[in-house]
This record gives sequence, C-alpha cells and structure tokens, in this order.
Amino acid sequence: MSSFGANSTGGGSSASNSNNTGRHPVYKGIRRRKSSGKWVSEIREPRSPNRIWLGTFPTPEMAAVAYDVAALALKGRDAELNFPNSASSLPVPATNSPRNIQAAAACAAAALGAAGDALLGARSSSREAENNYLTPGNNNNNNEYFMDEDLIFDMPNVIMNMAEGMLLSPPRLNLPDNDDTTGDKRNREIEKGEKNGKDHIEEENLWVYKTWLIYICIRHVILRGKLSIKSYNMKHKDGKPYPPNKNSWKVKLALMVVVLCGFSFYLGGIFCSEKETYVTKEVNREDETPIGNGAGPLQTKTTFTECSADYQDYTPCTDPRRWKKYGLHRLTFMERHCPPNFERKECLVPPPDGYKVPIRWPKSKNECWYRNVPYDWINKQKSNQHWLVKEGEKFIFPGGGTMFPNGVGKYVDLMEDLIPEMKDGTIRTAIDTGCGVASWGGDLLDRGILTVSLAPRDNHEAQVQFALERGIPAVLGIISTQRLPFPSNSFDMAHCSRCLIPWTEFGGVYLLEIHRILRPGGFWVLSGPPVNYENRWRGWNTTIEEQRSDYEKLQDLLTSMCFKLFNKKDDIAVWQKLTDNSCYKKLDNPDSYPPKCDDGTEPDSAWYTPLRPCVVVPNPATKKLKLNALAKWPERLHVAPERVSDVRGGSEGAFKHDDSKWKVRAKHYKKLLPAIGTEKIRNVMDMNTLYGGFAAAVVEDPLWVMNVVSSYAANTLSVVYDRGLIGTFHDWCEAFSTYPRTYDLLHLDNLFTAESHRCEMKYVLLEMDRILRPNGYAIIRESSYFIDAIATMAKGMRWSCRKEDTEYGVQNEKILICQKKLWYSKESS
Repeated sequence: MSSFGANSTGGGSSASNSNNTGRHPVYKGIRRRKSSGKWVSEIREPRSPNRIWLGTFPTPEMAAVAYDVAALALKGRDAELNFPNSASSLPVPATNSPRNIQAAAACAAAALGAAGDALLGARSSSREAENNYLTPGNNNNNNEYFMDEDLIFDMPNVIMNMAEGMLLSPPRLNLPDNDDTTGDKRNREIEKGEKNGKDHIEEENLWVYKTWLIYICIRHVILRGKLSIKSYNMKHKDGKPYPPNKNSWKVKLALMVVVLCGFSFYLGGIFCSEKETYVTKEVNREDETPIGNGAGPLQTKTTFTECSADYQDYTPCTDPRRWKKYGLHRLTFMERHCPPNFERKECLVPPPDGYKVPIRWPKSKNECWYRNVPYDWINKQKSNQHWLVKEGEKFIFPGGGTMFPNGVGKYVDLMEDLIPEMKDGTIRTAIDTGCGVASWGGDLLDRGILTVSLAPRDNHEAQVQFALERGIPAVLGIISTQRLPFPSNSFDMAHCSRCLIPWTEFGGVYLLEIHRILRPGGFWVLSGPPVNYENRWRGWNTTIEEQRSDYEKLQDLLTSMCFKLFNKKDDIAVWQKLTDNSCYKKLDNPDSYPPKCDDGTEPDSAWYTPLRPCVVVPNPATKKLKLNALAKWPERLHVAPERVSDVRGGSEGAFKHDDSKWKVRAKHYKKLLPAIGTEKIRNVMDMNTLYGGFAAAVVEDPLWVMNVVSSYAANTLSVVYDRGLIGTFHDWCEAFSTYPRTYDLLHLDNLFTAESHRCEMKYVLLEMDRILRPNGYAIIRESSYFIDAIATMAKGMRWSCRKEDTEYGVQNEKILICQKKLWYSKESS
C-alpha cells in the first residue's frame, strides 16, 4: 500500500490529535486553522527567512503531500518527508521558483484528494455488494472478494505521470531495463522527424508522449489491479452468476481514469501552447545527441561557440556591464546579481591575447605573467605602496601594502608578537576583508594559516584575480546588504588592513557580520584608521578629534557585542571575541543595542540572506566551538568536530568513515592523474564536498582546496571549518564568485546526480570551463547514467576526456579525467 496514509479521506481523526498550536502530531510542515478546521501547508526556503505558501486543504494528508513536493524540490535527497516511500511518484516542479513549487504541490494534493474520494465510493460499493451477497450459511472464506486499496492509494502515480509529461519537468520514471524496443522506435521516429522539419518533430514527439501516457494508464489499471479472478467471477453456490451491481466501484474507477487522461491532455494543450513562457531559447536539433538509458535520453549540446574577446574577464554575477541596474546605497551594485536565463551566455570565455601557462608555485607567489592579468590601473596607483611592480613581461609582488610599506613579513611578525596563538597551531583559518593582492594571506601560508582573501570586483580591477594567479585562496565578495557565504563561528581570525569598510556605520551591521563568522575566542585584527590616530591623523585628511571619536565609537560597539581589546601596538589593534556566553545576557535588556537575534534568524543561513543589525549568540550547548577547545593544527584535521552531530545522519563514526574513504579515493586519483601532488596543480576546488574529505586527503601536497557546499544541501561547511579547512556556500545553478581561469583542478562527486533536477547540465559545464585554467584538469566522479552525456559536452568545450573505473570498479559509477585545451580567440592577434 502507498505510504500516503489511511486517513486520506478526511481530517477528523487527525485533527483531534493536533495540539493547541494547530500543528499536526505526525505530519511536518502543516497546521490546522481553528476557524475553518482546514489544514494549511508552508515551507521555509533553505538558508532564508522567507516561506513559500503551499495552500489550504481539507485533509491533513493533502497538506502533508504538498509539503513533501516542496521539500523534495528545495532540499533534494536530504528532505525529511511525511511519505518517504512515495517520493518517486511526486511531481517535480519545472523550476524552484515559488510559483512552480506551489503548482506542483497543488497537483499532488489534488491527486490525493481524488484518490480519497474514489476510495470512499469503492468502500461503500463493496460493503453494499457484501450485504447483498453474503447470506446465512455462506462461508465467507470460500469467496475471495479482494478490494485492492493499493490500486486506490497509488492512483497519484497515474495523475503524476500524466501531469509531469504535460506540465512539469520529466517525471521520476524507471522504465524497464529490457524495454529497448520502445526507446529504439522513438529514436527512429525522431530521426525521421528531423528530415521533415522542426515543427513535425515537436508534433510527433508530443503524440508519442501522449501515446505513452495512454499506455501508462492502461498498464497501471491492468497490472496493478489485484482483483482476484474468483471474486471477479463470483457465483452463488447454485452456480448462478452474481448479479452485477449498478454502483460497482470498478465502473467508477474506469470512468475516473478516462476523465483524468482527457483532463491531462487538455492541460497539456494549454501549457504546451505557452511553452515560450518556460523555454527562453531553443537548442538546434543538430546540436543535440540523445544519450542515456532508464528514464529516457539525455539531450546534450555538442558544440559551443566562442565568446567575444571583451568577455575575457567575464564574471557573470558581478558583471560591471550590469552595475547601472542596481543601487549605489552601501555599494549594493557590487554584490551578486546573476543574469536572468534569457541573458545567460552559452559560449566559451576566451583567454587574453598572449596568455601563457601560469608560473608554477611557489615561484608564482612572487611573480606572474602580465598578459595573464593585463591590468595597469592597480600598477600605476599602488606602485608607490609596493603592492606590485611591472617588470618586462611580468608583474613582481614585493610584499608591500598600504599599512606595511616595509614588507608583509615584518608586519606579520609584529602581529605574531601580539597574538601568540598564531605560532602554535591554535589559529588555522583566517579571512582577509579588502585583501589587495593577497600578500597577507600569502605570507600566512608559510606559517600554517589558511586564509580566504575577500575583495569585490571594484576599481582596483583584479585583486582576487591577482591573488589566484599567485596561487593564494581568494573569492569575490563584499560586505554590503547580504551575509557572506560562510557559516557562523567558522574563522579563527579576521583581518582588515585599511580596508575602508565603515565598521561603525549603518548600525554596525558590517562588524556584526564579522562577529557572526568569527568563532568564540577568535581574533579581529584592524590596522589603519582609527587605530593609532594620535600619530597618524595628519595623513588621513581629518582632525584628531574626529579620529578620537571614531575610535571610541568603534570600541563601544565592539564591547557591546562581546569583544574585548586583546592587544595593541603601533598601527595594529587586536580584539578577541569572548568565549563566556554570560556577556550576552545584557542583550536581554530591550533597550540594549545591538539586540540579540531572535529565533527566526538561522545563524548559518548565508546564501542571499540579508544582513540584520543584531548579534548572533553562539550556541552554549556546543562546548567545542571555542578556539581554545579545538585541537591544534594539524591534529585538528582528523578529529571529528562536535558540530558533525548537527548534520542529519552525521556522527563521529560517519566522519571517520568519510575520512578513511577519501584516503583511498585520493590514492586512486593520483594513479589516474599523476599531476596531483606536482607543481602543475595548485588551486583546487571540490565542487560539492561533504566534510572536506578530499581536501584532507591531499593536505600534504603543494596545493589548497576550496570546499564548496551546496546552498540547498545540509550545512556541512561548519564541519569543514572546524577541521581547519576553508570553503564557501554556493548554488551551481549560478556562476561562482571568481574570475575566469583561476583553478587548476576541479573535482565533482556525483554533482549532476544531486543537482540535475534543479540545474541545467550545460550551464554547470560552461561555468566549469570558465573558471578552469587552460591545461587544467577536471575529475568528474558521476553516475554511469550521466557520464557519457558529460563526455560529449566536454568534447564540445574542447576538452579531452577519458573514462576510468572507480577504485572498486563498480559499474554504476565511473570517473572522467578531463583536460582543458589552451586555445586563443579568433579575434586575437
């Protein structure tokens, strides 16, 4: 029987069990209205305070199945469902927009309601038949009357299959493996249609799909109807046939199936006529190749054109060409603003004219090719501060900065004197806001500290691109109106060297964001105004009174959010985030500012989440969150963090298993790709990590790994940071926050299996091509279902790929080892 539940016919019994708040005692995401007695369903968007309203329903089961549809769309495999055994029969929204999710949820609820009505009719008919037939002396055990409730409860499968075929994305159908005849016939029909024109193809494909839906209807009724032959041909003991009942449930069921089939075709006609609303750009048939099995062929694009030469530094979600569309307030135009689907590029980003293979690490820390990052503005404006100097065909990085004209080495030496924890492995992860050319982060690498250098795409032109060209971790970003894409209590240290961020403005929201991402016991380092204002104010074009006021305001704000002044010398001041939560009790006073964040603010929600002027209080139950409670580096890498238990299904045992698994996998990868561990690979991205296992397995190699956790997946990024690694949240339906040609190796572990229901494969692969360096590599570990389609599109992007077995040689999973070729634009000289 389907797991939609036996109370699908009404809400009375379930309603009586609900508590005073209206919440259902069993089903998630629904509550009962006291006024009408009906049930409402809603769901919160992942990592966002926004909720999607799913509707009002007469029964709790209908509301619960609507919630399941939305949960599957937003959370994927990690969703906690009310009816987990029926997940495969639920409709999939065309996109994850609230409108499409609501439509799919309503469809599922309506289907369940129809099934419930049919069940009531079937039960009343069967009871009437039994009363007419069973007489004293008859033995009920000899009459095998069997009313198949599974047929009724599984009716949503019929409706879902029809609705998905006409309205939504492809249904989760698992066709028989041995049913090759249908697929071959369909391919021949498509090939035949190509000769007769595009319109004929669409008409013929629609007819083929409608025919297939009719087959589904008939097959579902015949094969799943479990009426016993004896009960279907029941006779009295005298041999006379049992008279047919006029209200037989079989008649009702047959009529309902016919009506639903016709209704689905009607809806299909409406929505197919409006398909331009959903599909913004058609792909030519000659560019598509059917590949795949199981649920039908995957359509793949096999050729990609070149972008024009002026797109050589294209960053889709931080594109200066689109800045004028957004406001100047708090520099919001520099935040992520990804283009809509109809503006997305389907072309390959070319390298600059004269591009060369990047200089290898560690030599790259001090020099890079000018043609690879051909920006003169930063050279002309910052050469007097020794950020970089152009010498011949190269940029040289002498290690200077605005606040360390004598070199970054001496600057960090002074910082270590102020913070002894930088020397003994206590501090492992850091963030540098307004990083310049990342000289501070580069120097810390030699001291065992891994730094995320953060800067916007601004008038310096290419801070982050210079950092990554040097082999230093960096991402594009700005603290403006949205949270940074990192979980709470993650970094051991934060740094600002005259980064020009107005820390005390706008209610101190920028400093509150630093407080959120800094773990208890972590350090915030500030050099520049207003620190050392007594000696520096003359060079800042201000007065000593103004600088004194700014410093006192900063100190008061830091104290109010539970920081203490830890140390101070010359131009450097260090504050420490307190580890004692008793400090936050003062925030209970309604007159205090900043206030404590309410329970509706999730501390780790960090993907397009607005900044709020409130303090995120660390969870007092998490004892090993504090900096001094963590193991020191490198022991910290393989100790199961306390926060692993916050992950659904996470535990110390699961963490240890994952750690061991990736040691085996990394060893296998090095056999398949010997370049790992050599100077050829420096910048690495694990595009969908769990606990950072791959990064931990290659930590001894001369490389660093940016660990990416999907914004729609469970939050495991906090575990990554707790073990001393770095990473970011990201949604691969969008472009990553980096420049083109910035990574040497991209690693995927079943990314398309996890995200193909949301993200179109070609756009993910084009984004991989954009951020991968020429001659760079990709290790794509994926289901056999996707692997051939990926290889086909990779060839169209001018990659060379070979298919390999996994370390255990399983058949349902393969590994693609790909390399991107170096090519130049046709417009290049």
